[in-house]
Amino acid sequence: MIPPPHHLLTFADRSSWASAAAEAVADAIAAARAGQALWLAVAGGTTPKPVLEALAALRDSLAGVTVTPSDDRQVPEDHPARNRAMIASALDAAGADVRALEDMPLSASPDVVVLGYGNDRHIASLFPAGEGMAKALNAAHPEAWALTTPDPLPPEAPFARASLTLGAILRARTVIVLATGEAKRATLAAALGEGGACGEAEPLSPLARLLSQTRVPVHIYSGP
Repeated sequence: MIPPPHHLLTFADRSSWASAAAEAVADAIAAARAGQALWLAVAGGTTPKPVLEALAALRDSLAGVTVTPSDDRQVPEDHPARNRAMIASALDAAGADVRALEDMPLSASPDVVVLGYGNDRHIASLFPAGEGMAKALNAAHPEAWALTTPDPLPPEAPFARASLTLGAILRARTVIVLATGEAKRATLAAALGEGGACGEAEPLSPLARLLSQTRVPVHIYSGP
């Protein structure tokens, strides 16, 4: 069995974690530029916010870059649950073109993806079960994003979603995963152990599917 191409970096303080993760995103953007338009997809929520703020402070790191959420709730643009609003408030001043995920062509693919994950082991809005999940979790699916509805709906965010597909994530040049706290470290360890020594158990959780694939390296930044 080929070892999963993931790289785990652990930080003792939040500032070092955010700075290092932001530098990694900026480096990934610079490596992918080659004079072309770039698509950066980033997670919403509270965990990525300090990383996005540190990224915005890096001179010219986002100039000419299209940024979208990796997933978003299907609510009005001014709704507090809308991820795009948080991302725009953190990055607009840095020259990024922040768009809704639903505005991106289905035929495109993000160049750099920054993800979080839940303690139920979902990534983006890819959950183990629900409407649209079979298509969105198919690594061979060619479309960049899909409409999904988790089942059961999370009580803190009971909304249908738009989400990057697993196939789109695996077509990226770089995937960076952000995590903070002891609970998320335990979730990561459990996902890495899914399937036993030979990875035979099915179905794997969305997080375990990401960590067990060998198409794109996954860089995990774990903070306090």
